[in-house]
Amino acid sequence: MTVGKMTKTVVSTTIIFCVTAVGPVTAAVPEEGENTGCAFVAHSIRVTSPGDRIEGVLYVPHRSDGREVSSSPVLILLHGFSRDYGRHAANAIHYTCAGFVTYTPNLVPVNAVGSDDERQVANVVDHVKWLRARALDPTDPLYGVADPQRIVLGGHSAGGAVSVEALEGLQNEAVPVSGLILLDAVPHERTLEAAAKLMPIPILSIRSRPGPCNAYGSARTLEGAIPFPITSFFVPSATHCDPESPTDIVCRLLCGGTSEEARVFYRERVLEFLQEIFAPSSLRSLL
Repeated sequence: MTVGKMTKTVVSTTIIFCVTAVGPVTAAVPEEGENTGCAFVAHSIRVTSPGDRIEGVLYVPHRSDGREVSSSPVLILLHGFSRDYGRHAANAIHYTCAGFVTYTPNLVPVNAVGSDDERQVANVVDHVKWLRARALDPTDPLYGVADPQRIVLGGHSAGGAVSVEALEGLQNEAVPVSGLILLDAVPHERTLEAAAKLMPIPILSIRSRPGPCNAYGSARTLEGAIPFPITSFFVPSATHCDPESPTDIVCRLLCGGTSEEARVFYRERVLEFLQEIFAPSSLRSLL
């Protein structure tokens, strides 16, 4: 089934999810400036080039022995439809403690009920350029900490669709992106069009079992639109909630529950993917 042929059941369920989850309780994230032991946390509200005020959280690796962290790859991780950056809090800390600078922005501007999908794509493109500029600025705290040449985009559900479209735009502008991570992504028709234009880079796609919340496994259609080989996993025991950590009762009720085992599977496959694409070339053949 293509995205353009979704049944009325899918549309109805999506509307219910939208009404129920537009204003979810934001998941708890570490406090501003808090040191979790291996990740330093910074909250921010920045104005993007399209003019939106976007709230996000930046997680920076921190060594408990006080030694400086240098030249870490960057992961920009997007949440799903009607969710928020807090739904990746545990994931972000996990990746940051493994040595990756992780940024989790909201897709919807501050005090807004929603935003245009194309504007969300433009904002994500701007996030990449903003982080690159900071990492290249000798006066910025991220200079020497974040590597401007090693940035990965990733997203869950609608965030996966936004990531694909942002990647296509960045490639058109010759902005370097090292990889793409799709977490039970739910594409639009324009996402499929963007996917067909992508130039080869490492891509990881993980799919949960089909259901109304993931448009009955529409990520498979997205995988088929990408014109080069990618790494793909299908997890029949996982639901659309499992890329989140933490998830909440809204997702559990509407999307079929969740399990710690499936959440760990998602998290570990992502980490393995990141470690593999950034492994020194001399070690990559051994992985």
